[in-house]
Amino acid sequence: MDDMGRRLATLGDRIQSMRVEAGHTQQRFADMIGTSQSYLWKLEAGRVNASVAMLCRVADALETSVSSLIDF
Repeated sequence: MDDMGRRLATLGDRIQSMRVEAGHTQQRFADMIGTSQSYLWKLEAGRVNASVAMLCRVADALETSVSSLIDF
């Protein structure tokens, strides 16, 4: 896995951990951020490169900052 792949995986792990800690299922959280459960699964698995807008929606829903999500 290259450096970008590791970063995407780390981001996905962080999002999943924070989502679970907040008590949200994938489907509920996907609804909250305006995306599909399938896309959220890919995001949490590190398989997609999220847009800044998506990271903002994720951070807002998790009541955190984008910088806390991407602090590698």
